[in-house]
Amino acid sequence: MKESAHSDRGSLHEEYSTFGACLVKGALSPDEVEIVRNAVDSWISQAPDGAEGVQPFHASDGTQVVKYDGGYYAEALSRTCPSIRKMLRGSAVPRIACRALGAESITFWRDEAHYKTPSMLTNATPWHHDIAGIPFKGRDIVTVWISLAPIGESVGPLRTVSKSHLDMAKRYRPPSRTVAPDDDGSLYLNMPDFDALIAAGELEAKTWTMATGDGLIFDSHTVHCSLPNTSQTARIAYATRWIGADARYAPDVYSVTDPAIDVELLSDGRPSGPEFSVFNFPTS
Repeated sequence: MKESAHSDRGSLHEEYSTFGACLVKGALSPDEVEIVRNAVDSWISQAPDGAEGVQPFHASDGTQVVKYDGGYYAEALSRTCPSIRKMLRGSAVPRIACRALGAESITFWRDEAHYKTPSMLTNATPWHHDIAGIPFKGRDIVTVWISLAPIGESVGPLRTVSKSHLDMAKRYRPPSRTVAPDDDGSLYLNMPDFDALIAAGELEAKTWTMATGDGLIFDSHTVHCSLPNTSQTARIAYATRWIGADARYAPDVYSVTDPAIDVELLSDGRPSGPEFSVFNFPTS
C-alpha cells in the first residue's frame, strides 16, 4: 500500500475527530485517477437520451448509473469494474480511512462516482448527512471523497459544517426524500436552515477546494452539501465508504438497500464476503 501525502497518523486522526472532516493531498495518484476517470467517461457516453430521474440505466459492464437533472451518479463501482477494484486495493485510500479512525483495521463497504454537469445553477446538493442512508450505524463510518478533476470555488465544491458529527443523537431526514411512512419523529429531525445558522455565526462551515487526486475525509454524521457547478468543466468525484470496529448493520426507515448484504451471513452485525474487503494496518 502506498503512503499518502498526509502521513502523520496522529494529526490526521486528531483533525478528523475534532472537526469531522479533513483534507489529504494526493489520496490517489494521477495513474489511479485516470483509471476511474476512464470508467466514468465510458459510462456517461452510454447514457440513453432522456434517461433522467430515479430510474437507472446499466452500462455495458453492468455498472448502475442514474442520470438526473444536473449530473450522473454511479454506484458500487468496484463490484462491476475490475480495474477500479484492483486500483482501490493497491492505493493509499484504505490506509487513509483507517488512520482517520485511529484504527488498525477497516472494512470496505462500497464506492460511487458523482458527476456534476458544467454551467448549471441547479445542480447544488442540499445540506444532509450520510448516516440516514447508510444501513450500518455507529461512530466509525467514514467516507473518503476524492476529486478526479480540479475543484475550485465555482466547480461545485463540498462544504462541511465543522463539528456537526459530534452529536450522534441528531439524525436529519434526507432532503431528497418524502417522509417515510414509518418515520414517527422519534429518531429523525427536519433539516435546520444551516445557511441561516452559518450566516448568523452560530455554526462554522468550510468550503473545500481540491486538486485532482485530493481526498476529503468526513464522518457519516458530518453535515455537508455542495455548491452548484457553474464552471465550464465537469465536477467529477470518486467516493469510497468504510466501516470501522463499532459499525453494525442496523437499517432503518431511510437506509439504502444493498443487495450485496446477505443478512443471514452477518456475524455480529458485520458483513462478510468478497465485496467487503478487510484491510489491516498494525501500528507495531
